[in-house]
Amino acid sequence: MDGRGIPKFDSTTLQCGNSPIFLAGDVDGQRPVLHEASFEVFVAGCNAAAFPLVHKSRRTVALSIMFTDPPLAVVGAPPSEDGVTGTASNADQGRARVDACNTGLVSIYA
Repeated sequence: MDGRGIPKFDSTTLQCGNSPIFLAGDVDGQRPVLHEASFEVFVAGCNAAAFPLVHKSRRTVALSIMFTDPPLAVVGAPPSEDGVTGTASNADQGRARVDACNTGLVSIYA
């Protein structure tokens, strides 16, 4: 188990160690978004059915959405120290001004 009590598993196969146990969806705590859970169920199901012939899968871009006010979304890997940062304020954004919600900031890390 890891520090959060989740079994250690391979994120490309969703297999727990060498066992016939596979994790998918919210249970693994990595990508709790519906389309990611659907993909994980496909990968874990195929690997469980083919066990012990387990195949690695190629993951999609990481996506996290937090239902907050204002909304928050994270796409891709976390920023690194070698990256470049750009920002854009909503203070003077036309549609946001018309909707009277011209607050917030978009940060882009590349």
